[in-house]
Amino acid sequence: MTTTAIQHNVTGAAAPDGGRTRWLGSPQAASRIAILNGHAETWQARSVGAAFSVKWAPKGRVVYRSEGATHVLRPGSLMLLNSGQPYDMRFEGPSETFCIFFPDSLVRQASGGDPLAEFPNVVFRPGFATEQAALRDELADSSAWPFDLEARLLLVLDAAVASARRHRGDARRTGAVKATTARHRLARLEVARAIIADGGAENLEQVARAAGLSKFHLLRLFRAVFGVTPMKYAEGLRLDRAAHLLRGPAGLIEEISFGAGYETASAFGRAFRRRYGMSPTAYRRAARN
Repeated sequence: MTTTAIQHNVTGAAAPDGGRTRWLGSPQAASRIAILNGHAETWQARSVGAAFSVKWAPKGRVVYRSEGATHVLRPGSLMLLNSGQPYDMRFEGPSETFCIFFPDSLVRQASGGDPLAEFPNVVFRPGFATEQAALRDELADSSAWPFDLEARLLLVLDAAVASARRHRGDARRTGAVKATTARHRLARLEVARAIIADGGAENLEQVARAAGLSKFHLLRLFRAVFGVTPMKYAEGLRLDRAAHLLRGPAGLIEEISFGAGYETASAFGRAFRRRYGMSPTAYRRAARN
């Protein structure tokens, strides 16, 4: 597999053979936005001079390497890359990417002039991933632009800048003196969060091993950055899923409590009350009224 070297900026973005790049704005416009949707069996590229970008892998597994750190994109997660930041990327088997590149002029407007050059590159799961998926589906189904495409892209940029600021604050809470160390630590913590959210580990040791940290280091960093231990974070996710089920039309509370990992409805009720301030029964009643 050969490596394609690309000057990957907003006025010219190279896609795999099975994909294409489309632009919003005229070639001379300083606010031109590029949308790259690529899919291939194998693909490897090296990029320099890239614009600020939001990267997503709807299918497969795509590996990015930048500043000595490796980031793995899978469905459900996104990554942001700084303007001008070089990186290497490769498809590991049949994969697809959907990336949006924003010019510096728009990034400056969205950030209010706040320089984002030092924000950490981490794979994370933001709320605006749903909008990214909707854009990809609409553009794939039609050769025409959605009538509100520009507004929706600008909202994605606004959410991306907010995420970049949050990541920068999270990185500072890792306690690392060097910015590169802080970014690497935060990247490992985001791996841990994703594994917990997926239910892909049965205990703390498995989470720590997957994140490349010792159990004690994971505990200290996770609590310092996110304010809770990994176990409490996992419990909060289970309770949030249970709350979603309680808002639905069916499901016995006993079944929901068991699905959330509680052996008894009373134990589930106590944990639910601590998080939501009311019992599961009262929550369900309020949601239906």
